[in-house]
Amino acid sequence: MGRRRARGCRAVGERCRTRRRDAPDLPPHPVAERADDASTEDDMSQQIRIGVILARGDELWLVRDGSGVWDLPGGRFGDEHEDVDAAMAELLASQGVQVPDPEGSFLETLFFAGPSGERIVYNLYLPVQWSGEPVPPPGGEGTWTTAESLARLPMAPPVREAVMAAFGLCERTDDAERIAADFATFLAGSSEPSPTQPTDALSDRRQAGLDVARTLMGGDPAAAYRLLKRDYRELADDIVDFAFGDIWARPGLDRKIRSLLVVAMLATQGRPTALRAHIKGALNHGATREELAETLRTVAAYSGFPAALEAWPIMEEVVAEFERKQERRRRKERSP
Repeated sequence: MGRRRARGCRAVGERCRTRRRDAPDLPPHPVAERADDASTEDDMSQQIRIGVILARGDELWLVRDGSGVWDLPGGRFGDEHEDVDAAMAELLASQGVQVPDPEGSFLETLFFAGPSGERIVYNLYLPVQWSGEPVPPPGGEGTWTTAESLARLPMAPPVREAVMAAFGLCERTDDAERIAADFATFLAGSSEPSPTQPTDALSDRRQAGLDVARTLMGGDPAAAYRLLKRDYRELADDIVDFAFGDIWARPGLDRKIRSLLVVAMLATQGRPTALRAHIKGALNHGATREELAETLRTVAAYSGFPAALEAWPIMEEVVAEFERKQERRRRKERSP
């Protein structure tokens, strides 16, 4: 499903709506209507829930209650909550975790039917930064597990698919017919899931793209993918599969040369944010300060001195920070 937000409302007659940017023909759906002195039958057949992907390396934290079904940490958006982002922060704080940017951590909203036919509105969050040590909710249990193991655990299928997609372990099915079918199922409160295409393991294309992400961004490829998913949302898969998997992974040019070419193009275009990231990527691919300087010197000759002069201090800053990190790493390795 696409990126939607479901929020709670208080005022009588006030409705909360969700929007789908990539499916404009679907009408906005009133996901919650609450009065201070009464609740409706529809309220009782619908739950707004919050789930948060808390990741450490290639593992994530799961919790479960007496039902035996695993879920993400979070909980139910209740009558005591006014705002879904604030509710996420409050629920996580009660479970030992602080999230500094709740609103910026929102990923998407899932709609599906619960085991008893109730409609579930599931707000999914993926915080890049969080602190604390998670603990299970009262009466429950928790565990750290790998994303790959989710396929073997009892878990709501839409949540499992969304989490595995966030880790780059499957591709989401998001065609218009499936969206319409899922939305109709949600409105009807049916417990029958819509048919889905089988989820396969990572394709060679995705594997190649994740390997480029690993070397370009430095570190664990799953963490790099989650960062792309957080920052670029729907474009993340295109970046990994097409830009990285189809282009960067091709033979003929090594990754350092491609990095220097990208640095030159971004400097010419005047894209400082992307330039900063790709200068760091070039360093990760083995480029030296001298090679970066020569690249920008060539930019000055063929694209103009203003472009090179704008890029130069960015290059100096990124190289200096990279060298400081390298020195700290060497000192740590030398220390007993």
